[in-house]
Amino acid sequence: MRAEARALALVAAGGAAGAGLRALLSAWWPASADSLPTTTLLVNLSGAFLLGLLHGWLDGRLGERPAAPGPTQGEPGSAQDSAPLPQPVAVPSGSTLRLLLGTGLLGGFTTHSTFSLEALRLLEQAPALGGTYLLGSFTGGLLLAAVGLWAGASLVAAVRQGVA
Repeated sequence: MRAEARALALVAAGGAAGAGLRALLSAWWPASADSLPTTTLLVNLSGAFLLGLLHGWLDGRLGERPAAPGPTQGEPGSAQDSAPLPQPVAVPSGSTLRLLLGTGLLGGFTTHSTFSLEALRLLEQAPALGGTYLLGSFTGGLLLAAVGLWAGASLVAAVRQGVA
């Protein structure tokens, strides 16, 4: 399979699964028009954390960035000095995981368009709640993405040190 077709297939498969999961959650916990859209909020916040976690883990695992703050390059224990993590043969490459899980699954799971429409409707009906929803979504998403990046990098560092 050509690389472009393979990449498209990975994103489509992950996206279908992520969108399906989001639709299922929305059907189980629908939001009323005049209340906080908690399902969309939780989906987007958990997606931000999970995407950060995935990228933090992949960046550290693949040595694209230092796994965690520590010694400077060249010192014992630095990213330059550390050996790559032992990988089982069955672990897909970083680009495969980014496409399937990051762009596909989590891209399909999270939803900016639904968030935008719900925020607009909420701002019209309950401005204070709508403003809180916007601020909480953006701030929480940024914070959880940062925590996810840190957690992923910390996981790799712990595995490298034999802690996990």
